Amino acid sequence: MTNTGGSALTITKSKPLEGTVLGATNPEKDFSEGLSIVPGGSELASVLFSPGASVLNAGSIFYSETWALNTDDLTFSVHTLNFTGTAESVQTGPLAADGTAIFKYLGCYQDYVNNVRLEPEEYVNTNNTNGLCQTQAKAYGAVFGGTEYMTQCWVGSVIPTSTTLVADSFCAYQCAGDSTQAYGGLGGYLSLYYDSTRYFPSNVTIIGASGAAPSNPATVDGYSYAGCYSHSAVNRVLTGKATSGMTMTLEVCTTFCSSYSIFGAEYAGECYCGNTLGGISVKEANMDCSMNCAAKSCYTDNSVTGRSLVGGATSGSSMTIELCGSYCKGLSFSYFEVEYADECYCGNAIASTATIATDGRCNMACAGNSAGTCGGSYGMNILSHAASNTTSSSSSTTSSSSVSSSLITSAQSLASSLTTSAQSLMTSSSSSVLTSSTISATPTPSSPSTTFRMILYTKIDESSAVACAILKSHV
Repeated sequence: MTNTGGSALTITKSKPLEGTVLGATNPEKDFSEGLSIVPGGSELASVLFSPGASVLNAGSIFYSETWALNTDDLTFSVHTLNFTGTAESVQTGPLAADGTAIFKYLGCYQDYVNNVRLEPEEYVNTNNTNGLCQTQAKAYGAVFGGTEYMTQCWVGSVIPTSTTLVADSFCAYQCAGDSTQAYGGLGGYLSLYYDSTRYFPSNVTIIGASGAAPSNPATVDGYSYAGCYSHSAVNRVLTGKATSGMTMTLEVCTTFCSSYSIFGAEYAGECYCGNTLGGISVKEANMDCSMNCAAKSCYTDNSVTGRSLVGGATSGSSMTIELCGSYCKGLSFSYFEVEYADECYCGNAIASTATIATDGRCNMACAGNSAGTCGGSYGMNILSHAASNTTSSSSSTTSSSSVSSSLITSAQSLASSLTTSAQSLMTSSSSSVLTSSTISATPTPSSPSTTFRMILYTKIDESSAVACAILKSHV
């Protein structure tokens, strides 16, 4: 401020900006009230804009502050000085059409709790950066990409629990490929980013399959988990009897195949049995086997006047899955479903309009048990008291002779995709026991139109290989 008059100029009002990011450097001294400026003299004031280090891939942050001034010059009046600043974040990894990053920062998380990784797949690059890790996650179809220990990149679709979230200060390592980026921290801390087009932190839901569900149990009725494997659609690995339906679970498939040493639950609602594996099975990432069992999936219920289950109904503040099941069983209905936290519906047939919902709508806790999930808004979890309408084909043997089987008849339509997927069991030229010579430990890209994914289990009380399969068709 310069005094161009012939007498002293006194500052009568000074209200400096006091923001922590955008504020006066010396608010008590600069342009202080009562300060006198001699004719021809000047006084200076400084303003500091210090937004600090921006979070990688964050949106622009706009700051605005004002400084009000007045003097004893009657022609001056009150002046309001406006100061603005914009903090721009570096955008890296896969970018949207407007140039902003698709992957956003979720936080710093404790990894490897109880020897379990937050995300299952690892990619190591001596020059890794957060952007490279996010690009790898996107290419792999994963929702999350986390960086750790300067060079490690972990990707997957498992929603992290809030109990593993820690302060950002724990993720203080520098990226091997870019020293300006934080890359996890000492003690197993992970800098985690998420695909903002598929994951929504506000309601903790994922569009599409989540790595957190289905889980791969360590054992199922005497079978132990062995991993996720792929096989060819034209040379199925299991050629014994088979069944399918919307009531499929691992336990239902296990019971159906109880006389066989190998079983597999494929594409949500299909179950295959056998005593040996035919063809070549290739080990894939666990997250590739990502479909829920049909009976444990979330389905749409689009119309109040046209429910997917019609027969009986009840509701109440004490609703649980068990209570609904008991209610419908008492009325002699085969199916029951829970919806909107406190609603229960029964029926003997599932409407053909019911389709699998992948938008996370089944996210409401049961009214009578917050630990259970009871559907959501127009989202239902359908269950049954027993498997029904199963169709079996000819049994396979342990010899190397060719085995053929008939077309699987779907018990219920699991949307049009499931019905189409229930293909004929193909003739196998030979049968072979699952050995190291028939399984590759390294994932191998396959033709999208002819490859399926399965979860393999090994029977605990037998030395032969056992497959429990939840297959995911590449379409």
